[in-house]
Amino acid sequence: METEFKFAAPEEMIEDIWQDEEILSRMTEFLRHYEMHTSYYDTEDRRFREKRWTLRIRRENDTSVACCKTAGIRSGGMSSHEEWEVEADTMEQALPLLAAAGAPEELAVLDPALLQCTCTASFQRESAVLELEEGCLAELSVDFGILSGPTESEPLCEIEIELKAGPFDPMERWAEELAGRYGLTPEPRSKLARALALQ
Repeated sequence: METEFKFAAPEEMIEDIWQDEEILSRMTEFLRHYEMHTSYYDTEDRRFREKRWTLRIRRENDTSVACCKTAGIRSGGMSSHEEWEVEADTMEQALPLLAAAGAPEELAVLDPALLQCTCTASFQRESAVLELEEGCLAELSVDFGILSGPTESEPLCEIEIELKAGPFDPMERWAEELAGRYGLTPEPRSKLARALALQ
């Protein structure tokens, strides 16, 4: 289960976030940097879009990770859904591995030749795990880059706060405090939804 808050943010705010003394005091590790390139897949009849599933392969620095997310709960900038990840370079490799990891069984019998890339996201990610109240651990990430459809693209800059361990309530309170401190706007749409809206 992945549970996170997502906020839209101007790119000029990134430096302020990582220089925030309260954030620095909660960091349990050094800041991590990733180069991300994501390709999203669906069938010609858009069966995954109809189900509100995500099927993607993301290059994370030198590692290629395939992921399946199923429909979950969305409320403002908060989302919670089932998620499975496996290391794989292609959908042909990924589909049986995802099914074996617990993703829906229909992936195991899906012909990978039926899949097509519908859109992409290329961005940099800076992230660190923070220790919040009551033993809650949350990963704070800042993503900035480009979302691309078939012919159009738009800039991406967002902040994610994802629950890693412990209770949810401290993360929710802290996310609200951070949003208030920086005037952040909840982002109810996933990267996939925004990229699919592009022409």
